Amino acid sequence: MKKLLLLACIFSLASCTITRKINFELNKETDASMLAFLDRNNVDYKKEDLATLNSAYAYGLFSNNGYLQVPEAHFFNRDGYRVNNNFRGTNCGQVIKNADKINTAPVDNKKEHLNTFAENFDCMAVPNETQVKYDAYVVISWGIFADKDVHEANETAFKWYKSLKEDYPDMKIKVILLNIDLQEKWHLTKEQEEILGVAKKSS
Repeated sequence: MKKLLLLACIFSLASCTITRKINFELNKETDASMLAFLDRNNVDYKKEDLATLNSAYAYGLFSNNGYLQVPEAHFFNRDGYRVNNNFRGTNCGQVIKNADKINTAPVDNKKEHLNTFAENFDCMAVPNETQVKYDAYVVISWGIFADKDVHEANETAFKWYKSLKEDYPDMKIKVILLNIDLQEKWHLTKEQEEILGVAKKSS
């Protein structure tokens, strides 16, 4: 049986000038609450581009690998291998720069493939075209929890998403907006909720 890997819940939230570590009570989200949040923030998204972590186990893996950050972008080349260049430019960058260089960037020793990475999340909708071959793949993390402390973090993530959709007309880039909030559908045990600092419901 898979076990929860993390013992504490500490997030790094990047803004234009600072990186803060925070620790607070978290809420469990649903598809409806996430879509409502995106709509309130006027994010022009495709539902097939939305994904969530699929279990507490996946959440633990992301925590151990330092992936519970907002915003964060993971870049994979046309063959699905992670590349180790940073295409975000400066911390204040509102666009993803040089995405056309993804396929010439060095591969991280073929240690991580998109298929393995994607085993940790569920897509919210099935793509209309399931056999499309893309020139590159980018996974961008966001979270409702981040808005409690650094609203600009999600704004940057959404601007990265928009820039990849609009600024590379000669490339077919698959962009995934990955929500890294806790999920109601995981059916966490009381022990897991205590470890993760899930907010107590008011009576």
